[in-house]
Amino acid sequence: MSRLLIDIGNTRIKFACQDDRGLRSLLAIDRANWGHEQAIRVSAACEGLRDVLVSTVSARRDGQLIDSFEAFWGIAPTIIDTCRRSTLIHCGYEREYELGVDRWLAMIAAYKYSERSVCVVDAGTAITIDAVSADGQHLGGMILPGLAFMMTYFRDDLGLSVREISPCFTLGSSTQQCIDAGISTAIRAAVHAAMMMFQPPPCVWITGGDGEQVRRILPFESRFEPLLVLQGLMRVGDESASS
Repeated sequence: MSRLLIDIGNTRIKFACQDDRGLRSLLAIDRANWGHEQAIRVSAACEGLRDVLVSTVSARRDGQLIDSFEAFWGIAPTIIDTCRRSTLIHCGYEREYELGVDRWLAMIAAYKYSERSVCVVDAGTAITIDAVSADGQHLGGMILPGLAFMMTYFRDDLGLSVREISPCFTLGSSTQQCIDAGISTAIRAAVHAAMMMFQPPPCVWITGGDGEQVRRILPFESRFEPLLVLQGLMRVGDESASS
């Protein structure tokens, strides 16, 4: 028997299968490319499907997409939402429903695997930074524009010819170097500010489509895990099944 885990992001959808072999990544595609062919590929790799768990920051926006999952697999997907408290961590938002469930699930997974204070950086459409204390209290977070968003702004809105960001922490002597320095310094300073809330320093986890690029910007040790949100989704699913 297996469980299908689906993380619907703003630009991409990630699929993973949980079975007696653990968690296996199946597919990551742009939202616009989802269709019958991709569903067949997922089904072939996820035999004996018993349930489907979905993470999405907007079930209303993704309603048609979620309905297509049910139509294909014949199983009503369970939509996972952010809650006030899980068995591991306590949400730091006054209105927990405002916290994106992808951030919530990433924190759950990072805290579970670290068993100490964590700083979670999710570099996707936006770059989010969340801090969780050693006793499981979510202390809050930060949200920055994502790398792709910033690069689109420079290229399309300002008409600048720019390439992929390279880590740079000195004053630039060209437009590209200035952009590299500005973005690199902003991201490093934001993560460093979150880390300064802890003593000793937290375990830093990085995930998201631009996670590897952001990791190169940070001057301190970190762990990159592209499936962190799906691992949190698996954890929540296991808790629900055992309760």
